[in-house]
Amino acid sequence: MRRAARAPQHRGIHLSTTTAENTSGRGEATTGNILQGPFANVKVSVQVMLGSTKLTLAEMLSLRSGSTITLDQKLGSPVSVIVNNCCVAKGELYVLEQDGNRLGVKITEMVEPAKLEASSV
Repeated sequence: MRRAARAPQHRGIHLSTTTAENTSGRGEATTGNILQGPFANVKVSVQVMLGSTKLTLAEMLSLRSGSTITLDQKLGSPVSVIVNNCCVAKGELYVLEQDGNRLGVKITEMVEPAKLEASSV
């Protein structure tokens, strides 16, 4: 079972820590915070995928300033949150209230840990 807890805001990003609970063979719950220890400061690459498409090489080479690329996603569709080339969550884009020129992602669904390997981008 996972419980989300508020964590401090870093560079305009709200982070939530996840606490994992394991049940031992005697029915006791043991809790370990995955953000403690030597891994707490490991940096990971986080990307948000809005959509994708396929272009021929000729189409790609003909792109110029002002060209439009049509993506497979519709406006309002969930975006994928990618961490180190692995889809870990889905979310909704929104405009940050404190800075109307920047976007944020509200996480709406976390990918199940067992499915993380299969969800590589």
